[in-house]
Amino acid sequence: MGQQSEVLAGVQLDRDELSTRAAGLEERGKLLKFGIEQLNQQLNDELNQSKALKGQLDRREMDMQMLSNELAQIKTQHTQTVTLLEARTTELKGAQAFLTKADTTSGADVVRMIEGLDAEIMQMSAFVADHFEFEHPKPYHMNEDVQAASTRLAELIGPKMVDLLATTEHAQDPLVIQLACQAATSAYCRYIVTSWDVDDDNFNHLLQEAYFTIHGAEEQSVAGRWRSLTRTHLQSMIHGDADLSFIIVPRLAAYLADIVMVAGLQAPEAAIHEVIMQAFEENMTVVVRLALSLNWVTGRDITSADLEPCMVLWETVFDPATMEDVHAGPAHLKPKSREESIKKEDHVLCTTDLGLRRTVKLPKDKSGSGGGSCKSVCY
Repeated sequence: MGQQSEVLAGVQLDRDELSTRAAGLEERGKLLKFGIEQLNQQLNDELNQSKALKGQLDRREMDMQMLSNELAQIKTQHTQTVTLLEARTTELKGAQAFLTKADTTSGADVVRMIEGLDAEIMQMSAFVADHFEFEHPKPYHMNEDVQAASTRLAELIGPKMVDLLATTEHAQDPLVIQLACQAATSAYCRYIVTSWDVDDDNFNHLLQEAYFTIHGAEEQSVAGRWRSLTRTHLQSMIHGDADLSFIIVPRLAAYLADIVMVAGLQAPEAAIHEVIMQAFEENMTVVVRLALSLNWVTGRDITSADLEPCMVLWETVFDPATMEDVHAGPAHLKPKSREESIKKEDHVLCTTDLGLRRTVKLPKDKSGSGGGSCKSVCY
């Protein structure tokens, strides 16, 4: 019995120990289960957060793609805008070139230039007239050279002046020669000032007709800028930086040689031309360069109006209100007969001094009419 009790006590002890261990294991199992549940919950939370972050990332990527597409569109639009801006800037510059109304030279400056040119022409003409000695009475030989010279001069200074030049005795008073030289030089300088190209009369006529058409159809500012741009680029293209006076001076000398030959100097035309070139090349160069300067100023620098040298055609009725008789009084130029003395109207023999005409096309009124008329003022 004693052994049995001990065995039971031992078994009971083992049972209690096992129960304690089982309780501990059960408690540990509960803790582990709780921990696993927490870990599962945490895992679920992390998974949910991961899904949320992935969704955010996907949305960010979509946003980035949209922004990238928008940026590409903006860059394309920017490029197109820059290209359009450059095109519009170029067009605007071109439009400004035609619409600007600012003159770089004043009308008063042009008047002074014309007066300076007239003074140089008169001085040169006086020198030429005094340089040659004529016989008295002068012989008169109408050979082919003199006839050709008379024809050329008649187109430049008028037949009456040519006839007076041929029939007047010049040995004592060379005034008629001086007047003829002034008239011829003034006419030729007017041609220089108004020319688009001094080398080609047909081209001059074509461009002048084109300008008249544009001037009639467009505003003064547009027509003036067309003239300025055309003169600038055309002359630069044809002549570059060449000094045109070297081309023009011999031509002017040829007209002066015609005058001296028609006046009765007995010498070959080539010899007279050579003498004039040797004696008066410097004077003629001054005159021609002044005329070329006026060509530049009136053709390119002034666009708000048309300024051009003006002359009175021979045989025009003399108008003291707009003309000046700068050589009134020489006895041999006055009428000699009673019939001539009582004539009602005097007529212009020739123009020795250039004037200046300013012409402006009047703008259209509010109704859109009245834009075709021009206002001219002579100085």
